[in-house]
Amino acid sequence: MSKPNFFQRLTQAFRPPQSSAPADTALAQLAVLLTPAAAQADVLAEIRLADTEPHAYFSRFEDALCQRGIEEAAEVSPWLALVDALERCGVLTECDWKIDGEELAHRLQKLMKRHHCNPDDSRLQALAAQKLAPIGTFAPAIRTLLASHDLTLAFLDIDSDSYPLVLLPDTQLAAAQQLAAQCRKRIIVLTENT
Repeated sequence: MSKPNFFQRLTQAFRPPQSSAPADTALAQLAVLLTPAAAQADVLAEIRLADTEPHAYFSRFEDALCQRGIEEAAEVSPWLALVDALERCGVLTECDWKIDGEELAHRLQKLMKRHHCNPDDSRLQALAAQKLAPIGTFAPAIRTLLASHDLTLAFLDIDSDSYPLVLLPDTQLAAAQQLAAQCRKRIIVLTENT
């Protein structure tokens, strides 16, 4: 009997998480948690394609994957498919390990708007005024900016020197981290030590 593919297990994705849940079921649950309702079907389809047909996924997204340094279908992973799909639907922004404050402020402002938040202009301007620095340097200013919105800036660990950043409601952070752990991946809160 063959192992069911991701799509077949996707129907199980909406059951409560269990410690023995397959990694791809947890990944589907994480995708649903992180994705706006209108984009969930597309994001899940991209993850499924990366899992079940990596050659087709690679062909469809070859330009973006090559920019990431992925040059063959064997390097395609459902985790990276999630990262790229979240970026396409506007709830994730990927930054280099060093960034200037103005660029980071612009990216945060776009993410906050996706959460229907209006950032404090004075705090955003203070962040924008900072010079090029490692992204963790900005963590205290970001925490101050997000505190009144009950949001946390975190990144999906892709074993790279770039940071796929997402804003998570504080109430969903632990669940997102648990689901990532079930996939043997990590969602890490941005700190000074990042």
